[in-house]
Amino acid sequence: MKRMNSRQSNLLTDPCEPVCRNLPFFIIFTALLTPHVLSGFLNDVRNHFSEIAFADSFSFLAFNLAEVLAFAYLVCLAVHVLKCRYLKHFMFVFALLLFGVNMYLRICFGTLLSSGTLLLIGETNRREATEFFETFLFSSTGIAIAVGLVAALAIYYLIDSWYEKKAGIILGKRTGVLLAMTMAVVLCLAAVETSVYINNFKNQSFASYERLLTFTQKYPRMDYCRRLINSMYLLHLSGEETKQAISIAKIAGDEVDCTTPNDSLTIVLVVGESFIKSHASVYGYALPTMPFLDNENANGNLVAFNNVVTTAKHTSMALRNFFSCNSVGDGERWSESTFFPTLFKASGYDVYFWDNQYEPFSQNDLDFALNAYIHNAAINDLSYTACNDSVYEYDGDLVESFKNTCLSDHNARSNNALVIFHLMGQHFSADKRYPHTPEFYRFNSDSISRKADYLTASKKEEIAEYDNAVLYNDYVLRDIVGLFKEHNSILLFLSDHGELVYDVSDVKGRTKEIDVMSVGEMAHYYSIPMVLWMSEKYKNKHPEMVELIAKCKDRRLMSDNICQLLLHIGNIRTKWYQSCRDVLSLDYQCPPRIIESSVDYDKVQEHND
Repeated sequence: MKRMNSRQSNLLTDPCEPVCRNLPFFIIFTALLTPHVLSGFLNDVRNHFSEIAFADSFSFLAFNLAEVLAFAYLVCLAVHVLKCRYLKHFMFVFALLLFGVNMYLRICFGTLLSSGTLLLIGETNRREATEFFETFLFSSTGIAIAVGLVAALAIYYLIDSWYEKKAGIILGKRTGVLLAMTMAVVLCLAAVETSVYINNFKNQSFASYERLLTFTQKYPRMDYCRRLINSMYLLHLSGEETKQAISIAKIAGDEVDCTTPNDSLTIVLVVGESFIKSHASVYGYALPTMPFLDNENANGNLVAFNNVVTTAKHTSMALRNFFSCNSVGDGERWSESTFFPTLFKASGYDVYFWDNQYEPFSQNDLDFALNAYIHNAAINDLSYTACNDSVYEYDGDLVESFKNTCLSDHNARSNNALVIFHLMGQHFSADKRYPHTPEFYRFNSDSISRKADYLTASKKEEIAEYDNAVLYNDYVLRDIVGLFKEHNSILLFLSDHGELVYDVSDVKGRTKEIDVMSVGEMAHYYSIPMVLWMSEKYKNKHPEMVELIAKCKDRRLMSDNICQLLLHIGNIRTKWYQSCRDVLSLDYQCPPRIIESSVDYDKVQEHND
């Protein structure tokens, strides 16, 4: 073996010298980016290529490895030419952190870094970030991964320092020629793949690019670096969708009949968060988690809808589809329709939006975030009479804020009104969603009678904490109803999505991707509660609506078309109202209930039956 410092550096005669001088970096950098690429191919081997053909699987493996190797080579080349060790160290830390994030997501949540996880990170406010660090990152798994990353960094540094002191060991002449030939093939393959990859970025919408990734089956098998690039590009396209939706909202008001009669009608819309339908006593749960709703139901003031499904298990996409007048089952994107509160405002309604997940400082920073849509400055002007400018530890304080700020003005105006409350509900961690007073700290591990091998005392305590949060949610609804009980008012309560808290498996939260969840888990994620409460004044004034609502409570419905029901109740006349999507209409035909953009919820459930 000869040493590199014994011969002149010449890239023309020895193109592999950058690799040889930085061999530890080259090998470890590649290894950090490609574990999922290799595991995907090995999994295909174990399955005897039953899910994907050998040619396709090997092609993904070869081209992806070629790109990573080429990337590593180019970094080595830049370090060699620029004589900049810091560039190499920076790229290693980047690859190590990317590896660590993906390992953490895989172990704790069963997923990898994607546009969805980046979207959650981008939309996380300071309160949620603090709770996440307390709940997950400082867990034993999080600490173990952090320690492992620090150890890996130290080991790499020691190996690289030793290698540099040895001036890099040069390979033999034959091995060098073989390596040069291999790198030539790698660079050619990488060039072909990169040209295809770059071409895929052209003239894409979010939907078309998502379909492209799904159709080619490449996205799940990409190295971590390219997954990150694709995810960031999808977020960029999501931001473009937001701009498109806002543009549509700006002209939607001109398409509304503004002669809606003033009936002093108050429509109250309460959007909950992470509410598991089966934990509501109004839906038959064994514990009395919703005594107020139970009482209103017994008194005939409330109708509980039994078959409502959300479009997504994450707030951002679920609420984009909910607040827009699109129909996912009819192939429509949320960005192709208008924001329905805009239609109410244009028809003469006062519209109040009190949002306990509002992040005042994020709306202008990240154009892909939900706040950038529902709290965009143009949307605010077009849609709201007033909205909150602060968030609160507990949802009850949010309701009190509305009471102190707007209720007297609303009562004095006697105008038609749409009042929207967006709650924190049972969002993680559930034990932080209610005051720990005897009134709400009612359930404990002894209250949970379910039996399963995985249900330890601590897990039963977590279930009890969730049930206490449901109980507090019921208290908040009681307070909201109290504000409008004497009005001509109707209240709709639903959740953005469901959750799991060890209900049908040893899983808590929304950690499972749709392709690996069981049918029971799917039902808990996507089947949501929805109740309609009516005041005495409303029932006396609209007996035909009361009867109609009761008749329709068992119809299949999806949250993206609930806006049609609200337009019907509010007597809003606009081209955006379509009776065939209105669950209260004789023309109603439930579109396919497509969840996560691709899965027919009812077909999955029927197949299980």
